Amino acid sequence: MNKMNNIVYFQSKTNIQTKLYLFLFILSSFYRSEGLTIPKTNLSARYARTLANSLHNLQHKKNPAFTKRTEMSSSTDSSSAAKSSDHKFKIRTITAFVKIHPSDFTTTFKHVGEKNQNETSIRKDVIDMKIEACQHLVQNLQKKFEERNYEVQTVRLATNPFAEYLLTTENSTDTLQCQDESVLSKVKTRLSRLDSILAANNFQFCSLGPSFHIDHTQHICPLIVKASPRFSCSANVASGDIDAATAASTCILEISKLGNECSESHVQGGLGNFRFCSVSSSRDFIPFFPGARCESLLRNDDNLLDNDNIGIALGLENGELAGDLLSKCNSIANIETTFREGMIHNLEPLQDICESLEQNTSVSHFSMKYLGIDNSLNPSLSRTGSVAKAIESLKEVQPNFGKQGTLAAAAAITTTLQSLPLKLTGYCGLMLPVCEDQRLAELGSQNELKISQLLCISSVCGVGVDTVPLSGDVAREELLSLILDVAALAGRWNKSLSCRVFPVPGLKLGEETSFDSPHLCNSQVFDMQ
Repeated sequence: MNKMNNIVYFQSKTNIQTKLYLFLFILSSFYRSEGLTIPKTNLSARYARTLANSLHNLQHKKNPAFTKRTEMSSSTDSSSAAKSSDHKFKIRTITAFVKIHPSDFTTTFKHVGEKNQNETSIRKDVIDMKIEACQHLVQNLQKKFEERNYEVQTVRLATNPFAEYLLTTENSTDTLQCQDESVLSKVKTRLSRLDSILAANNFQFCSLGPSFHIDHTQHICPLIVKASPRFSCSANVASGDIDAATAASTCILEISKLGNECSESHVQGGLGNFRFCSVSSSRDFIPFFPGARCESLLRNDDNLLDNDNIGIALGLENGELAGDLLSKCNSIANIETTFREGMIHNLEPLQDICESLEQNTSVSHFSMKYLGIDNSLNPSLSRTGSVAKAIESLKEVQPNFGKQGTLAAAAAITTTLQSLPLKLTGYCGLMLPVCEDQRLAELGSQNELKISQLLCISSVCGVGVDTVPLSGDVAREELLSLILDVAALAGRWNKSLSCRVFPVPGLKLGEETSFDSPHLCNSQVFDMQ
């Protein structure tokens, strides 16, 4: 009798839980469809995600065995799943997002150190304290990942648009005339100061956000790129904004020639444009560079970060994982099931680690806010890490990437990536950087890939036209037109796209690049036609 009662009680409890989770799933779907923020609850997000994935599998008549496996894994600690040493992806970046005010460079406060025999206190500027807090948070998260055998390649920092703290005074939001020599001197001083603080806190990459003014694009962006190999920046170009596109194209050409003015290796051979791009319809909190930015000080609606928050987002290097999952798919028809299940299985543990740390981590008076994962497919420099090669494993992509079937595959992958029941941020699409993907570079050198094809694929995915080598004498008008095309696509579909190209001094159409960079592979100079 007692045994029968236990069975009835268990079934009743299970039914109640199922109904509750079903209600939460329907409610969350409504919020997403209306573009609303899903309110936080005390119920486990992991169970809600598990239920959502199970319902998705039922919709596609999948074998329920996978649902059972997912539910079993969801009841265990995420660390056990992550302790495997054969992760087929790496964490390309842990990016911290912080708002910088112009007064941060001049306002000091007393920082009390740890108590030993005598309490010590040091006066520090706010800018020092903010970046130290960022370093502490990303270091803690990196440690947690590495304890579970995830490789973290870089930790980075991204700020609000640079004009808000480089070109404004403490008492005004109006930007200064950037062609004034005294203003330029002030900008250089602050850049030098910022670079020193970043170096002291082991940040090798810092995005200073976008320019929103043509004078800033033409005069300050080249200055930022030249100032330090740590710095990246971008220029905002709205759809149809010819003046902004002209300024961006002028900036690209000027940056390509910085190697003639100085001996710094990071700007030689056209490499300066590795740290600059135009951005269109760009969103806050993209963890990848050079388009990364924190939200503006001037934004008053729906702020995700206040002065006491530091945002954290993840970007991945997952070309090898993409190759494994897409080869198992074999067909575009299986992307929304096999590929989707594999991505959730691999990324859920990362989210659990971040959410756990978010609830239990603060430094000084700053707290961590987890912003999400950019789950974009992003290649490594190895042949097995090529995203283009991974897509070629689908039988509908014939005879190679860029030809028939490529657009359909890109659309299916992007739709699936953006549907994952995880906290997402950034592009969440396909990254197709020619000089960071061995297969794309090879196709370029074989004249099997053109800029027009990359632009076409960008219409259904991300990230735009990226790391494409061009002849050193490319005309500004040609760059202008390309940037306008990217901006038009971004504006028409309200999606974040960027244009990052490398005019290489001394090279002509059809010649091979010889980049001296650990971040790039070489390819043939592309035709702008």
